[in-house]
Amino acid sequence: MSVAEEIALVHGITEPQQYVGASGAPPYAGVVAANPALCIPELRLEDGPAGVGDGMTGVTQLPAPVAAAASWDTELVRAYGAAIGAEQRGKGVSVALAPTVNIVRDPRWGRAFESLGEDPYLTARMAVADIEGIQSQAVLAQVKHFAAYNQEFLRDTPADDAIVAQRVLHEIYLPAFEAAVREADVASAMCAYNEVNGEPACGHPSLLTSVLKGEFGFTGFVTSDWFATPSSARAALAGLDMQMPDHCYLGERLAANITTGSVPRSRLDDMVGRMLREMFRFRVFDAPACGSPCAVVTGRAHAALAPLVAAD
Repeated sequence: MSVAEEIALVHGITEPQQYVGASGAPPYAGVVAANPALCIPELRLEDGPAGVGDGMTGVTQLPAPVAAAASWDTELVRAYGAAIGAEQRGKGVSVALAPTVNIVRDPRWGRAFESLGEDPYLTARMAVADIEGIQSQAVLAQVKHFAAYNQEFLRDTPADDAIVAQRVLHEIYLPAFEAAVREADVASAMCAYNEVNGEPACGHPSLLTSVLKGEFGFTGFVTSDWFATPSSARAALAGLDMQMPDHCYLGERLAANITTGSVPRSRLDDMVGRMLREMFRFRVFDAPACGSPCAVVTGRAHAALAPLVAAD
């Protein structure tokens, strides 16, 4: 592949016109463009942890993930994940942006409902089951948000800096991510808006490369949270593989970095290889999700699962 062809695969496109509806906004949270000349299909990313999101209709209204985790029932949560995966696939989604495994430490955190609670062990058990369910439907799961993302005041600014000791990181904030990699073989991970000990999570070489890809053995790809990419060279060298939702850093700027040698071509090859490998593993090439944003994907089985999860 040429540099230009590879660059086109490591970022989103902001206006996938073939999906834009009456609202003027595309229904998918993010889209990586196809390359028809190389038979590389489009990659569609969609929220989220509580089921198909972003206002799509014809889906099951599932209980919040934290309610599912409160069941302490891994088989039930595996079924919960399978329902999410099936409905995402029915909507034409390739990557489900789920689960959220950040540990709840502040009840004011706006995303606590989509987490799996405040306990690292319970969160890890539920995360593995949820991911296994999602990925059983040939949909890539994306575990998030790596790491120590537990509040959203002044989100995506240097003021949102989690100062965390290494022991606390490894005993409290990282076990669920490690379980997602080692036990559930999660396809992808999303880095977070916050900084961790003074470095942006999406440009943090210790977290992304040394811990996630090195210590945990993660072989999938890392996607930025939406607009959370700190820069081109810094992010790429730190271990970020895909920018969402646009190309402002991992587009022309990354191409310039490759030309000057500030980012080696081998890093770009690795970014693309990680994404394509997961696309092959989940048969995105030969059996892509052929659903549509307009499809009705709910049904009696999922409608019966929702109150069961809520009750348990």
